[in-house]
Amino acid sequence: MRAYAEYGDAVKKVTHLASRITAGRGFPHSVESLAPDAGAIEALSDAGGERARAWEPVLLLGDPETVTAARAWHQAVWRLEWFATGRLTAADQWEPALRDTEVTRDRFYDCARRDLGVKGGAVPTPPWPPKWIRDLARTGDAPDK
Repeated sequence: MRAYAEYGDAVKKVTHLASRITAGRGFPHSVESLAPDAGAIEALSDAGGERARAWEPVLLLGDPETVTAARAWHQAVWRLEWFATGRLTAADQWEPALRDTEVTRDRFYDCARRDLGVKGGAVPTPPWPPKWIRDLARTGDAPDK
C-alpha cells in the first residue's frame, strides 16, 4: 500500500507543478499559474526524479495490471511536462492531455485498489469543469484563469 500511495503522491506532484507552469504559459487551468522560469523547471525536474524513485517499488511489488496502469499514468503526465517545458505548444491538445492524465490516474487507482483488496469500486473523476465554473462562464463572471 505504501508503494502505491507514495507513487501516487509523487505523480500528483509532477502533475500539479506541470499544470501550474503550463498555466503560466497561458494554457487554461484552474490552478494558480507559475512562471515558467528556471526555478520552476528545476522544481519540475526534481519532482520527476522523486516520481522515478517512487516508481521502483511499484515495479517491484505491483501486480502486472497495476504496473501497466502506473506506467500509462506517468507517461500521460510526461505530456503535461512537455507542455510545461515548451516542447509541446498546440493549444488544442492541452485539454485532451489533461483528460488523458485523469483517465490514466483513475485506472491506476482502480487497479491498485483491486490489487490491495480494497472493497468497493473505483472513485470516478467528476466532470471538468464543475457546474459552478460552467455557470460562471455562461454569465460572464468567470475569472481570467
